[in-house]
Amino acid sequence: MTRKVSVLNFEKVLELYSILRPYLINNKEKNSVLFIKGILDRMKPQEYFDCVCLLTGTKKDEVIKEDSISSITAFTTGLFENKIVDFGEIAERIGLI
Repeated sequence: MTRKVSVLNFEKVLELYSILRPYLINNKEKNSVLFIKGILDRMKPQEYFDCVCLLTGTKKDEVIKEDSISSITAFTTGLFENKIVDFGEIAERIGLI
């Protein structure tokens, strides 16, 4: 089972957003399941693992050993708990990104 998802500090949220940005900027889906599916369908596997590792503090080899449902749950929960969409909108508005 994946470790508990963390609320990330500013630096780590910025790192997470930099990975996810290409998949967020054109994803206007309102349904949360379809929103996550839109991201996962286009992400490279390494980007996915990087995100899950950031969100859980787990190393890639540990994530690979876990069942896929646990890591997808951590990914999904982590995006919402860290309010990554809101972060991106604010960061872009103030010229941070």
